[in-house]
Amino acid sequence: MLFDAARKGDSTANEIINAAADLHGIGIVNLLHLYSPEILIFGGGLAHGFDTLADGIQTVSSAPPCRHFAMFQWSRPSWREIPA
Repeated sequence: MLFDAARKGDSTANEIINAAADLHGIGIVNLLHLYSPEILIFGGGLAHGFDTLADGIQTVSSAPPCRHFAMFQWSRPSWREIPA
């Protein structure tokens, strides 16, 4: 519901999404530092709303002192939903 509101241009929803993207970006940088993965796979609600979070996450993870992860290949997700 929040992601849908953000996609429709709701300013409050976009503020919440931007704050969440910052926090997720910090967490992802921590994961990159700890494990140096070749790929990150997101699931659940994060995957469903990743289109609204991706720019903010990429901005945080590419900023100094994290800029050495700028070479990390950020690609827009392509996914399919797999029923439980």
